[in-house]
Amino acid sequence: MQVNFPITVDSAIELRVLSQQDAPQFHALLTANLDHLRPWFDFARSQQPYEDSLAFIRRTQQRYSDGLGFWAGVWHHESLAGAVGFTEFDRGNSATELSYWLSKDFTGRGIATGACAAMIEWAFRHRKLHRITLRMAAENTRSIALAERLGFRREGVLKEAERCEGGFRDVVIYGLLAGQ
Repeated sequence: MQVNFPITVDSAIELRVLSQQDAPQFHALLTANLDHLRPWFDFARSQQPYEDSLAFIRRTQQRYSDGLGFWAGVWHHESLAGAVGFTEFDRGNSATELSYWLSKDFTGRGIATGACAAMIEWAFRHRKLHRITLRMAAENTRSIALAERLGFRREGVLKEAERCEGGFRDVVIYGLLAGQ
């Protein structure tokens, strides 16, 4: 079931599936926040050409059209603040994994919480999913706090599961079921 966006989170926040017209703003925001995102995301380890941002947006549009997963821009008063998305819809298990990032300038305002809550509601209501997972570095205390605010339950730790600068790090897994 495909449900059209945008999703209005509140009077300040809107979620829209990223479009090719968003590519310049998306690329500029990503580039300006590489240092902020680098500790948590592999894609932020090096400068990315504009063409990579455009290709990412084209892929997310196609994945959205095909019902496979997608990324939406998080817009705060019409300024792009970051992105939130479902990496892939597992149709057989009625599950997905949620991921998000925000520009440093937009953190600490409840924007990520509101955006993620809206995506969760959309997934449970319109996709009829049973389960949503969040994964984050064990030392990412802000993402852990967000997961817990949203009602996710800690399910475990994958030891040294993710490569990072200087070696490997533990990844914490949180889950949320439709009935919770």
